[in-house]
Amino acid sequence: MENRLRTHHMMSQAIVILFAFIKEFLRIYRINLGTESNSLLNLLLFGVQTFIGYCLMATFMILNVWLCLAVVLGEILANLVVSKVTKQKYEVF
Repeated sequence: MENRLRTHHMMSQAIVILFAFIKEFLRIYRINLGTESNSLLNLLLFGVQTFIGYCLMATFMILNVWLCLAVVLGEILANLVVSKVTKQKYEVF
């Protein structure tokens, strides 16, 4: 029984990290898509990106230490991988 529970926790953490990667790739794809062309597609992708962001926030607010670490680690790794692959970084205000 304990083995099954550990497997479920690890799968949950992997899914959280995957969602962080999807959110980051959507952000870069929307930047490359541009604002003028395919405005409906851009709007739809923005909605999906925002939904994933709120899901990650809600996951963090559960206050499970392992899920919180998975959210932070996923965001860091996703930002690192996407910035290395696409050579784009967040804009500094």
